[in-house]
Amino acid sequence: MKRILVIDDDKQVQTLIPIIFEQENYHIKGTLHIGNLEDLLSDYKPDLIILDVMLGDVDGRYICNFLKEKALFKSIPIILVSGAITNKESLGCSPDAFLKKPFDIDELIQKVDDLVHA
Repeated sequence: MKRILVIDDDKQVQTLIPIIFEQENYHIKGTLHIGNLEDLLSDYKPDLIILDVMLGDVDGRYICNFLKEKALFKSIPIILVSGAITNKESLGCSPDAFLKKPFDIDELIQKVDDLVHA
């Protein structure tokens, strides 16, 4: 079973994503904050990360860049989501995919499937 880590401080997103993927044979772990991110990633070993840009006092773009620079984590695909930013070109980081909130559920499923099964 493939694992998705959802890092988003929006409780609705944390509730919605497991519902979306419960029939898609994915295990979902959600967190509202990053805490000790490296330990979380090492323990959970996600196949993909869905990461919000605005995480309270932390910028998800910083986390994206941090993960893509770390040899241990750079191969984990990241889908960056944002309600404030409208396109991938203006992100200032290099996620594997980008979705604007509110995102289309079918598009989210397709991007996850494409990245996890690539």
